[in-house]
Amino acid sequence: MGFWQEYRTVSRFEFLPATSVAILIGVFLAADGLAQLATQQVLVTTLVGLVVFVLLFNVGFQCNCWADWEVDETYKTHLARSVRAIGRTRLLKLWVGHTILALALTAALALWYSRFDLLVLVMVGTFFGVFYSVPPLRFKSRGALHGLMAFPVFTVPGLFAYLLVRPLEVQSVLGLAFLLVVIGITAAHYGLVLISQAEDLPDDRAAKIRTPPVAFGLDRTVRAALLLNATGNGLALLGLALLMASVHWVLLLVAIAVLLAAYSVPLRMLLGLQRRVAANDDEAALLAHIRTVMVDYPKFHGAPLFATMLLGLVRVALLSRGVVAPLPILGF
Repeated sequence: MGFWQEYRTVSRFEFLPATSVAILIGVFLAADGLAQLATQQVLVTTLVGLVVFVLLFNVGFQCNCWADWEVDETYKTHLARSVRAIGRTRLLKLWVGHTILALALTAALALWYSRFDLLVLVMVGTFFGVFYSVPPLRFKSRGALHGLMAFPVFTVPGLFAYLLVRPLEVQSVLGLAFLLVVIGITAAHYGLVLISQAEDLPDDRAAKIRTPPVAFGLDRTVRAALLLNATGNGLALLGLALLMASVHWVLLLVAIAVLLAAYSVPLRMLLGLQRRVAANDDEAALLAHIRTVMVDYPKFHGAPLFATMLLGLVRVALLSRGVVAPLPILGF
């Protein structure tokens, strides 16, 4: 394979479409209409923000491959092979360079538009994203602290995108509703990450990497994943219901139906795993089943995120056309 293909492999581009949707979710849920998205400041900040997001998305996976290439020799051999092909020193230079460029672009936005909240958010997210994998902190190997990775991966993109369009007014109902969406998405999708991490249990245990499955066991990890996903989806559904009801009561009904269908995609998988735990499947059988269902891992993330993004787009379109009939009982 050529360099570009190796680069795509260590950057895990297969996850990019689903996770990029998080940026569009924040943008569409923040905008009052398509005209607002076409203003010069919003257009510039959003385009630069997308570049920053892709750069830091790549950094997260690149530094993880850089740090874990020896562990990946057993099951994720394609990752270790790509690290060797690129060279660890060259890969280090790549993700450090990406990080510097992303921070520089965000700093330029902060200075030009006096939006230092964007820079602070990106800096904090980058810190947790890099040190998830890299020593000396290496949060992925610290049991419950593994959960800190959810902040840069799921919380920061949505918040960052929202802030690209407008400040977050936490004292307003709609501002709080968006926070519910962000918190819900973070919890629900981190639950899926726990299952993905469980797939690596034998390697991580042998390498003494204390991920949640190693620290707490496979059965408890599956239960925690189910609880996080169900609770997170409930919070996100509540937040999105408020946001859709503020525009049109019919959109609220459509949103509930669409979201329940989308949330069922990962939830059915997690319930199937929970049934196997309840039936006392041995670890080897449970791991084999997890590796089978993880073939559809991008779909489990993608279905709820794409549904949320499409609802956000419909919301903006309705606002742009002036088709507004908020639910009176909620006081909108």
